[in-house]
Amino acid sequence: MNFDFLRDRQSSAREMSALQKNIVDQIASGFVTIESIRDFSKILKRFPHDPVLRKVAADLMMRKNMAEKAALSYHKAASLFLKSGSLLPAIASIVSSWRINPPSYRDANLFLSAVRDDSFPRTPLKIFLQILSNPEIMAIVKRFENLQMGEKQLLQKVNDIQDTLYFIVTGSVKETRFQPLKTKNETIFKRSIYELSADDTIGELYPIDEEKTSQSYVETISAVDLIRLPKPALVEICRRYPNVESGLQAVDAFRAEFQRENRLKKNRKETRHQLNRRICVEIHPQASGSFPIILEGYSTDISIGGTCVVLNARDLGVTEGVAAFAQTIKNSKVKISFPTEGLELKVSGKIAWTQKVIFQSERTLTLGIQFQNLSPKMRGMLFVFAGSQ
Repeated sequence: MNFDFLRDRQSSAREMSALQKNIVDQIASGFVTIESIRDFSKILKRFPHDPVLRKVAADLMMRKNMAEKAALSYHKAASLFLKSGSLLPAIASIVSSWRINPPSYRDANLFLSAVRDDSFPRTPLKIFLQILSNPEIMAIVKRFENLQMGEKQLLQKVNDIQDTLYFIVTGSVKETRFQPLKTKNETIFKRSIYELSADDTIGELYPIDEEKTSQSYVETISAVDLIRLPKPALVEICRRYPNVESGLQAVDAFRAEFQRENRLKKNRKETRHQLNRRICVEIHPQASGSFPIILEGYSTDISIGGTCVVLNARDLGVTEGVAAFAQTIKNSKVKISFPTEGLELKVSGKIAWTQKVIFQSERTLTLGIQFQNLSPKMRGMLFVFAGSQ
């Protein structure tokens, strides 16, 4: 039997796929610009299921004052991005659609349910959104702002006030970071270079009530599309929804892990977590009748809003079931004991998020803990304690 016709079909399919990628890349990069709705419609008829082309078409419709058609095109792009597993472009597209036609309560919930799908890759945005309620997510995405920049443009420099959180939608940037290292006689700065691309973040806003300055230069490598969240908007949201700050804390922890992994790849040797003090964590699972679980761990990034805790894997005793244990203690209330100079400071809070990590060659958990019901006196004591580290 002659199978030449099958080879011809396969070859044709490969050529079509290569042609589509070439067209999409050229249009998305701006190398090819199409200003005719009619001409763009012809391309969409050939490639009707490409989310990038749908999104670029919607941008063109907006420039042509065709807002209603643009809203439909943005909505279609968002659906196609979701199907392809691209969470950030999907949210960027749906927000553009919602700005033209605000969604019904039902439509918004349907989209947010799709966003929570566990099949999406673990990205900073996914980490940020997975611990928030639907009203909290809506409050966030309504304040998203789109930003486009060309190649070799400076986005951030050392000592700039950290007043914006950026999510990279497309393109890539270079971050040159200067990490202070204290020696006996002076402080020196170690330079590290990271290349950031789609789904990565720029900016450190946790804790939200502290003013931070940049320790890095960030320059675009290529043309980039960004979503930005201004700090004033986040402050306003956090006042209404305090849990949002836990999302910022989770993004910071994810970013720190990303930098640690990059240092491991670069230096090809183990880099340990920078841990502060040994603490005791008393966890109260939500299941009725459960006894408290008392574990030891190490506190990191402590502030008056919360802290990250790396649990002692050997004390944890669940090395083979970390994922199941994380589910057991999800959203549990906790009490943390901080030993300091012969005294013991106890703080109540809840587990806002968990993250599986490898620490000292063993699998364990990092807990993001949000402090709760702190009196002014307790806040003052915690502030002094945090400042003493």
